Order: sequence, then C-alpha cells, then structure tokens
Amino acid sequence: MLKINLVVFFFCVCCRAGEPDNLIEEIERKLEDLQSILGKSGETYIRWGKTSCPEESKLVYDGYAAGKRHNIGGSGANALCLPKIPEWKDYDGRVNTWTGRLYGIEYEIGQNKPYSMNFHDKDMPCAVCQSKRSTVLMVPGKVTCHTGWHKEFSGYLMSQASRNGRTPSEYICVDEKLDSVPGGNANRNEAVVYPVEAACGSLKCPPYVNGIFGIGCCTPELLWPLNSDTYTSEVINNSPLQDRTAGCNIKFAQDMPPDFPIQGVSIVDGNVIDIRVEDILDSSGKDYVFSGWFKSFSPDGALFHYRSDNQTGDFNDLKAVLVSQTINMTRNLKTTNEIGISSPIVLNNTWYYFSFGIDRSNGKMKIQQDTTTILDLDDNFQKGVDIAFPGTLRIGGSFDDFDSTFNGYVTCFAFHSNEHSPPLSDTKSQCAVTPPGFCKFKRNINKNTITF
Repeated sequence: MLKINLVVFFFCVCCRAGEPDNLIEEIERKLEDLQSILGKSGETYIRWGKTSCPEESKLVYDGYAAGKRHNIGGSGANALCLPKIPEWKDYDGRVNTWTGRLYGIEYEIGQNKPYSMNFHDKDMPCAVCQSKRSTVLMVPGKVTCHTGWHKEFSGYLMSQASRNGRTPSEYICVDEKLDSVPGGNANRNEAVVYPVEAACGSLKCPPYVNGIFGIGCCTPELLWPLNSDTYTSEVINNSPLQDRTAGCNIKFAQDMPPDFPIQGVSIVDGNVIDIRVEDILDSSGKDYVFSGWFKSFSPDGALFHYRSDNQTGDFNDLKAVLVSQTINMTRNLKTTNEIGISSPIVLNNTWYYFSFGIDRSNGKMKIQQDTTTILDLDDNFQKGVDIAFPGTLRIGGSFDDFDSTFNGYVTCFAFHSNEHSPPLSDTKSQCAVTPPGFCKFKRNINKNTITF
C-alpha cells in the first residue's frame, strides 16, 4: 500500500476592505471608510490570553496563540493568533524538513506569580480586536496610559524563559485575567511562555526592581500620592481648604519619614481625602493589604476606611482607627463584623509604617508597625472572603460618624494584592520612584472626579 505523509503548509492573507458587489454595499463601505476617518474604527491589536475584546473594541476573530518550538532554532520568533477555522490553498504530500513550524502556545506558570496555578500547562487563546482609536501602542512596565491615550487592556509581559538552550521569542502582553483553550491541557511543552521579570544592573533600579514585569504581585498595585504616570487613582470630594498650588489639590507638609524622599501630606482640621479605586484589579482568591506611613498629632483618629460600592455582597468595608494610641482594625462582612486591637502604643509626633492585611485562607488580621508584627489574630474570623471593587478609599477619616478624623501627616498609602504582610522595604522602594507635587489633573465631566 502506498503511504503518503501529508504536509500542510500554512498560508496567510492580508486583508483590507473588500470591493463592493453592488451600489448598496458600495455606499455602506463608503460610510465605514468615513467612520474610520472620523475615529469610529481604528487599528487592530491582539489580546493574548483572552477570547473576547474590551467593551469599546470590536472582535475581528478569536483563535489560538501559536509560535515556534521552545528548543529548536529557526522558524519565526514572533507569536501569531491563528483563526479557529483555517483555510488551505495547497496540500503537499511530500515530506519536507525544510519548513518553519507553528505550535500552540502553552502557559508555563509554575510557582511564578502573578497568575494562578490553575492555568499552568494550559494552552493560550487569543482575540484580534479592532479599536475605535487610530493607533494602538503596547507600553511595557505600565498599567496606565499616558495623557491623551485610552487603555484597551492591561496584563503581564510573557516570553520564552531566559535559560540556556531556549530560543528567542517575542515579548507579548498577556491579559491579567486569563482564559484557556477548552481541552488544551495536554502539557506538550512545545511553544511555551513564562512571566517576564526585570533584572537590575544595566536596567536602572530604581525606578525598576527585580521581579515580575507588569502589575507586580507582592508590590503595591495602587499608591497614593504619586502621579498618574505611575499608578491609577481618582481623587474625589477634596476639601476646598487644601492648597491647590501644591499639585493634585493636596497640601504637602514640610515633613517626611526618616531617609525617605516623599513629603507627607497634611491632613488636619477635619480634612479627608477620598480615592476612587475602580474595578481594575483581579482580587479573586487573593490576600490583600493596605499600607502607609503616618505621623499622628493626637491619640485618636481614623487612619483609613475602604468601603465597597456593593454593600449587599460578602465584603462591605475595612478600616483602621487610632483609639487611645492603639489601633482598632475592623472588617465588616455580610454576616459578621470582625475587629482586632493592637497592643503597642502609637506615640504622637512619630512617623510609623503600618500595613493592615487579611490572610484570605484563614481570615487572619495582620498589622505591621515598621518591621514588627503587632497583630496576628484569628478570632474565628471568616475565611475565603475577597475584597470587593469598585469602592472608595478614605484616608484620614471614616465613613462612620462616630470615628474622629485623623490629625497629622500621611505619605505613600498603598494597596497590595496577593500579599498580607508586605515588608517596609518593598513599599518604600516603590514610593521612592516618583516625586509628588507634579501631578496634572483634569476633571472628568461624566464622573465628576479629578484624576491624577
């Protein structure tokens, strides 16, 4: 019997708007062209790790991420998004070893944060999207867009592992909320991608740090007060008494923690600052913590209060309040209110670094003061409850009328995901990269917020 080894060659096509078959189609095409000129449609981009497009973009097609084999030279270095249903022009029955080859791309997560181990060894999907904007730019090392640009999606850089014997690959921006190909969990280890880390040396550190490149777990994801070139925050309901000339409607004090480059922000006379935390973080199944530096002038006052917009869900709010120079940390859930009280005394007129964390696996409350744990409490607290976004973070005050407002200075307030006890050094290194007082702000007519 004659046995034929079938080799199927990959063809490709570059498409533009088609030629009209009749007058109606021609008119429709002209209208689409006009919409494109007016910015109603625009450039295409690939959303790696997803099968859908952001709300404001149009799905062209979804498919399978493909690339070269990780340990064989030659072929192409870039990744492709292949359609689910290919079309073939020619078949060649001859065996031909002089060809490039494409393999499905597989996630290699291992113990590497920031992705869940549930996606380890699973195959990656992709979606080709058409933006309403005329230009699309992938910015590595950022989670926000520069002034005048619109964010389509954010995620983490992935590529081939930096190891001997591995062949080069393209750096791709993989969505922070992964999907996988149904049934694609065979662990073939053909084309693979790993999270990308920054390596200090010739790469300047700070502002860069050794670690996962993107929205890094175990490092602050939202910091305040820094400018919008680094982190995303929205300030609302600022006091009219604050010094507008200082930048971002914030009055900077001529005081800061020891060996620290960021001046404190003055929160006195009943002023509070509210920060809008939008639903941009993947908080599902993760520990969480708020942290910051405080210098109090009085023994009582609310340090912060985060309240979710959804007050009917499992998580309602989390706050920390100074009471007679000790800290009361409270988490209000749907079924219970939990409270932990630290024992050490917080001295007036002294800078302290505090972190207020929740260990999701057991519900433990954890408070750090500088480098010392001052609360590690599990009083039958409820486990498995995620923090809920969006919401509003109030610094220097509480949404509860019975709590007094904070009187003192605060700097570099932060939110951390997938962490419950961030060391002082991690937060400090992140805060040091951007000076305050240079914030450009604009009023969003739709949201009535000031963004910085």
